[in-house]
Amino acid sequence: FHEVAGRPIIVHSIEAFSSHKLITETRVVIHPQDVKAYNEAISIFTTEENIIGNPIIAGKTRQESVRNGLEALAQGTYPDAVLIHDAARPLVSHKLIDRILDELHNSEAVIAALPITDTLKEATPSKNVRKTIDRTGLFRAQTPQGFHFKSILEAHRSCSDVNKMTDDAAVAEQAGITIKLIDGDEDTMKITIPADLERAEEIF
Repeated sequence: FHEVAGRPIIVHSIEAFSSHKLITETRVVIHPQDVKAYNEAISIFTTEENIIGNPIIAGKTRQESVRNGLEALAQGTYPDAVLIHDAARPLVSHKLIDRILDELHNSEAVIAALPITDTLKEATPSKNVRKTIDRTGLFRAQTPQGFHFKSILEAHRSCSDVNKMTDDAAVAEQAGITIKLIDGDEDTMKITIPADLERAEEIF
Protein backbone atom coordinates (compact mmCIF):
# COMPACT_ATOMS: atom_id res chain seq x y z
CA PHE A 1 0.00 0.00 0.00
CA HIS A 2 3.06 2.27 -0.14
CA GLU A 3 2.59 4.93 -2.79
CA VAL A 4 4.70 5.10 -5.93
CA ALA A 5 3.99 7.69 -8.61
CA GLY A 6 1.02 8.98 -6.65
CA ARG A 7 -0.80 5.66 -6.19
CA PRO A 8 -0.48 2.61 -3.93
CA ILE A 9 1.69 -0.10 -5.47
CA ILE A 10 -1.23 -2.53 -5.43
CA VAL A 11 -3.39 -0.13 -7.46
CA HIS A 12 -0.82 0.01 -10.27
CA SER A 13 -0.76 -3.81 -10.37
CA ILE A 14 -4.56 -4.14 -10.36
CA GLU A 15 -4.92 -1.50 -13.06
CA ALA A 16 -2.47 -3.29 -15.37
CA PHE A 17 -4.85 -6.26 -15.49
CA SER A 18 -8.27 -4.67 -14.98
CA SER A 19 -7.63 -2.33 -17.93
CA HIS A 20 -6.49 -5.12 -20.26
CA LYS A 21 -9.03 -5.96 -22.98
CA LEU A 22 -8.62 -9.75 -22.62
CA ILE A 23 -8.85 -9.92 -18.82
CA THR A 24 -12.45 -10.52 -17.75
CA GLU A 25 -11.99 -10.47 -13.98
CA THR A 26 -9.31 -9.36 -11.55
CA ARG A 27 -9.22 -10.79 -8.01
CA VAL A 28 -6.83 -9.91 -5.21
CA VAL A 29 -5.73 -12.13 -2.34
CA ILE A 30 -4.96 -10.13 0.80
CA HIS A 31 -4.22 -10.57 4.49
CA PRO A 32 -7.32 -10.13 6.71
CA GLN A 33 -5.81 -7.12 8.46
CA ASP A 34 -5.44 -5.31 5.12
CA VAL A 35 -9.13 -5.33 4.12
CA LYS A 36 -9.70 -1.70 5.13
CA ALA A 37 -6.56 -0.44 3.40
CA TYR A 38 -7.42 -2.48 0.31
CA ASN A 39 -10.95 -1.10 0.09
CA GLU A 40 -9.63 2.44 0.41
CA ALA A 41 -7.00 1.82 -2.27
CA ILE A 42 -9.43 0.43 -4.85
CA SER A 43 -12.04 3.15 -4.29
CA ILE A 44 -10.51 4.98 -7.28
CA PHE A 45 -11.88 2.34 -9.67
CA THR A 46 -15.34 2.89 -11.14
CA THR A 47 -17.96 0.24 -11.84
CA GLU A 48 -17.45 0.79 -15.57
CA GLU A 49 -13.91 -0.52 -15.38
CA ASN A 50 -13.06 -4.19 -15.72
CA ILE A 51 -14.46 -6.31 -12.88
CA ILE A 52 -12.50 -6.24 -9.62
CA GLY A 53 -14.15 -8.84 -7.44
CA ASN A 54 -14.24 -8.94 -3.65
CA PRO A 55 -10.87 -9.61 -2.02
CA ILE A 56 -9.98 -13.19 -1.16
CA ILE A 57 -8.47 -13.89 2.24
CA ALA A 58 -4.89 -15.14 2.16
CA GLY A 59 -3.53 -18.29 3.75
CA LYS A 60 -0.44 -18.72 5.91
CA THR A 61 1.91 -19.10 2.93
CA ARG A 62 2.09 -17.71 -0.59
CA GLN A 63 1.17 -21.12 -1.96
CA GLU A 64 -1.89 -21.43 0.27
CA SER A 65 -2.93 -17.89 -0.61
CA VAL A 66 -2.85 -18.61 -4.34
CA ARG A 67 -4.80 -21.82 -3.78
CA ASN A 68 -7.45 -19.82 -1.90
CA GLY A 69 -7.68 -17.49 -4.89
CA LEU A 70 -8.03 -20.35 -7.35
CA GLU A 71 -10.67 -22.05 -5.24
CA ALA A 72 -12.67 -18.80 -5.17
CA LEU A 73 -12.54 -18.63 -8.97
CA ALA A 74 -13.58 -22.29 -9.17
CA GLN A 75 -16.71 -21.43 -7.18
CA GLY A 76 -17.41 -18.44 -9.39
CA THR A 77 -16.45 -17.72 -12.97
CA TYR A 78 -14.26 -20.84 -13.48
CA PRO A 79 -12.17 -19.22 -16.23
CA ASP A 80 -10.39 -21.02 -19.07
CA ALA A 81 -7.05 -19.48 -18.12
CA VAL A 82 -5.57 -17.56 -15.23
CA LEU A 83 -2.61 -15.24 -14.78
CA ILE A 84 -1.08 -15.19 -11.31
CA HIS A 85 0.83 -12.04 -10.42
CA ASP A 86 2.73 -10.53 -7.48
CA ALA A 87 1.17 -7.20 -6.49
CA ALA A 88 4.70 -6.04 -5.63
CA ARG A 89 5.45 -5.88 -9.39
CA PRO A 90 3.48 -2.73 -10.31
CA LEU A 91 5.26 -2.09 -13.61
CA VAL A 92 3.89 -5.08 -15.51
CA SER A 93 2.98 -4.01 -19.05
CA HIS A 94 0.14 -4.93 -21.37
CA LYS A 95 2.77 -6.09 -23.87
CA LEU A 96 4.09 -8.69 -21.42
CA ILE A 97 0.56 -9.82 -20.57
CA ASP A 98 -0.17 -10.13 -24.31
CA ARG A 99 2.92 -12.27 -24.89
CA ILE A 100 2.00 -14.64 -22.09
CA LEU A 101 -1.59 -15.00 -23.27
CA ASP A 102 -0.47 -15.55 -26.87
CA GLU A 103 1.97 -18.29 -25.88
CA LEU A 104 -0.62 -19.91 -23.60
CA HIS A 105 -2.57 -20.90 -26.74
CA ASN A 106 0.28 -23.28 -27.57
CA SER A 107 1.62 -24.25 -24.13
CA GLU A 108 0.47 -25.87 -20.90
CA ALA A 109 1.93 -23.04 -18.82
CA VAL A 110 3.91 -19.86 -19.52
CA ILE A 111 6.12 -17.73 -17.29
CA ALA A 112 8.14 -14.59 -17.88
CA ALA A 113 11.82 -14.99 -17.02
CA LEU A 114 15.17 -13.28 -17.50
CA PRO A 115 18.47 -15.06 -18.08
CA ILE A 116 21.00 -14.72 -15.28
CA THR A 117 23.97 -12.76 -16.56
CA ASP A 118 25.91 -12.23 -13.33
CA THR A 119 28.44 -14.74 -12.04
CA LEU A 120 26.88 -16.80 -9.26
CA LYS A 121 28.69 -17.63 -6.03
CA GLU A 122 27.66 -20.06 -3.34
CA ALA A 123 28.76 -18.82 0.09
CA THR A 124 29.14 -20.20 3.59
CA PRO A 125 27.03 -18.80 6.47
CA SER A 126 29.97 -16.49 7.25
CA LYS A 127 29.90 -15.24 3.63
CA ASN A 128 33.08 -16.87 2.42
CA VAL A 129 32.85 -18.10 -1.17
CA ARG A 130 32.35 -21.84 -1.30
CA LYS A 131 32.21 -22.23 -5.09
CA THR A 132 31.16 -20.65 -8.36
CA ILE A 133 27.93 -21.95 -9.84
CA ASP A 134 27.51 -22.50 -13.56
CA ARG A 135 24.86 -20.00 -14.72
CA THR A 136 24.25 -21.74 -18.06
CA GLY A 137 20.51 -22.29 -18.51
CA LEU A 138 19.57 -20.39 -15.33
CA PHE A 139 16.79 -17.80 -15.33
CA ARG A 140 15.12 -15.39 -12.90
CA ALA A 141 11.40 -16.13 -12.83
CA GLN A 142 9.00 -13.21 -12.88
CA THR A 143 5.24 -12.80 -12.85
CA PRO A 144 2.68 -12.89 -14.29
CA GLN A 145 2.66 -16.63 -14.76
CA GLY A 146 -0.04 -18.03 -17.04
CA PHE A 147 -1.84 -21.36 -16.76
CA HIS A 148 -4.86 -23.23 -18.02
CA PHE A 149 -7.13 -22.85 -15.03
CA LYS A 150 -8.17 -26.46 -14.49
CA SER A 151 -4.60 -27.78 -14.59
CA ILE A 152 -3.12 -25.24 -12.14
CA LEU A 153 -6.08 -25.68 -9.78
CA GLU A 154 -5.54 -29.44 -9.75
CA ALA A 155 -1.78 -28.92 -9.31
CA HIS A 156 -2.31 -26.70 -6.27
CA ARG A 157 -4.75 -29.16 -4.78
CA SER A 158 -2.31 -32.03 -5.26
CA CYS A 159 0.50 -30.04 -3.60
CA SER A 160 -1.55 -28.71 -0.69
CA ASP A 161 0.52 -30.67 1.83
CA VAL A 162 3.83 -29.22 0.54
CA ASN A 163 3.85 -25.51 1.42
CA LYS A 164 7.45 -24.72 0.47
CA MET A 165 7.11 -23.57 -3.13
CA THR A 166 7.87 -19.92 -3.84
CA ASP A 167 6.06 -19.54 -7.15
CA ASP A 168 3.27 -21.22 -9.08
CA ALA A 169 5.58 -22.54 -11.77
CA ALA A 170 7.15 -24.73 -9.06
CA VAL A 171 3.70 -26.08 -8.20
CA ALA A 172 3.03 -26.76 -11.89
CA GLU A 173 6.44 -28.41 -12.27
CA GLN A 174 5.73 -30.68 -9.29
CA ALA A 175 2.50 -31.73 -11.00
CA GLY A 176 4.29 -32.61 -14.24
CA ILE A 177 3.07 -29.61 -16.24
CA THR A 178 5.45 -28.45 -18.99
CA ILE A 179 6.32 -24.78 -18.52
CA LYS A 180 7.34 -22.48 -21.36
CA LEU A 181 9.69 -19.57 -20.66
CA ILE A 182 9.22 -16.31 -22.53
CA ASP A 183 11.38 -13.21 -22.33
CA GLY A 184 10.62 -11.19 -19.24
CA ASP A 185 11.06 -7.47 -18.73
CA GLU A 186 13.67 -5.79 -16.53
CA ASP A 187 11.09 -3.14 -15.63
CA THR A 188 8.78 -5.81 -14.19
CA MET A 189 10.79 -5.61 -11.01
CA LYS A 190 9.62 -6.83 -7.62
CA ILE A 191 9.64 -4.05 -5.05
CA THR A 192 11.40 -5.58 -2.07
CA ILE A 193 13.76 -3.01 -0.50
CA PRO A 194 13.62 0.82 -0.18
CA ALA A 195 15.97 1.30 -3.15
CA ASP A 196 13.42 -0.51 -5.33
CA LEU A 197 10.86 2.18 -4.52
CA GLU A 198 13.19 4.85 -5.87
CA ARG A 199 13.86 2.89 -9.05
CA ALA A 200 10.14 2.22 -9.62
CA GLU A 201 9.38 5.91 -9.13
CA GLU A 202 11.97 6.80 -11.76
CA ILE A 203 10.56 4.28 -14.25
CA PHE A 204 6.99 5.49 -13.75
